[in-house]
Amino acid sequence: EARLTLAQQATQSGAWDWNVVDNCAYVSEEYCALMGFDLATKTVSYEEWASRIHPEDRALATEKVAQAIAQNEAYLDEYRILHPGEVCWIRSSGQVYYDETGQPVRMIGLLQDVSGRKEAEIALRESEHRYRTLFETMDQGFCVCEMLFDEKGEPIDYRFLEVNPAFEQMTGLVGATGKTARELVPNLEAFWFETYGRVALTGEPARFENQSEAMNQWFEVSAFRIGDPQSHKFAILFTNITDRKRGEQSLRESEERLQLGMQVAGFAVAKFDYASNTVELSPQAAALYGLPADELVVSRQRIHATFHPEERAQLLEIIEQVLDPSGPGWFARDHRVVWGNGEVRWLTVRKQVFFNRAGESPYPTHAILVALDISDRKQVELA
Repeated sequence: EARLTLAQQATQSGAWDWNVVDNCAYVSEEYCALMGFDLATKTVSYEEWASRIHPEDRALATEKVAQAIAQNEAYLDEYRILHPGEVCWIRSSGQVYYDETGQPVRMIGLLQDVSGRKEAEIALRESEHRYRTLFETMDQGFCVCEMLFDEKGEPIDYRFLEVNPAFEQMTGLVGATGKTARELVPNLEAFWFETYGRVALTGEPARFENQSEAMNQWFEVSAFRIGDPQSHKFAILFTNITDRKRGEQSLRESEERLQLGMQVAGFAVAKFDYASNTVELSPQAAALYGLPADELVVSRQRIHATFHPEERAQLLEIIEQVLDPSGPGWFARDHRVVWGNGEVRWLTVRKQVFFNRAGESPYPTHAILVALDISDRKQVELA
């Protein structure tokens, strides 16, 4: 009996012996402690046992007992019991015994506190549910892959083990789970195998933007290893940025056409950055202000110094006015500049200033100036 008591205490279990005929279960002290009975209790009825079970579990728990008796099978169940101020999980197992007429007469078993394990299982299920919800609803494409290597250890392909719904929307690849990249895109570039192979082998994450010409799409990608290194598994979180890249390309082409048009028309462009007090000049603008072709970023003062002495003060006053957030923010004017060699040129300029008006004190951030050399026209006008 002492050894049985020690065994029960060590395993957080309690013994019970239920006389089915007279509805009296002989229970151990450990049983009483687990079920919340007074430790001096020696016997409990079936109804007393059932009363300690959580109301949500009670019907199924009593059904399991009835099923074991009716079908002459081993009894096993897990249910919650109510203790003052807490709920505990119990695992109960037992065996039914019958008389010579086949009537149940006795049921003997053990119950054990499994709260720690059940809480861990519940936490795991909740975590998996949160992961699955995120996996299914996230806007970014996500997949888990296994890297495949040849006999020399070189990465040659990867298999999609799991993909989320956004994966198909982002890639256009249907039914990818279980298939390899080469099966889905036979001419996929080597870049993808080499990059993901390094991630799987070294464990170093990779973040990049790259185009797949085979898929005719651009992707922004974050890849990282998961699981044991020997599993060669990695995950990919990605966004399809094809529209953005095409927009950027269209913008570049538009800017190139605009630049070409201004060159043909003789226009020059300068961008003023007021935070750094610098001016970024196009090659044509540098030429109009008499500056070297390799000096395309200069200070604002460098530009002001080219103003004709007779007009400099007035021009600086106009500039101060357009930099005032309460002022017009732009000006158009014809004025003279003096080159380093003393040559005087006439320019017609248009300048637009942009302001940061997010705070209480707006301030100028940058300006765009377009200029055209009108010296020939002015000479005719002044002749």
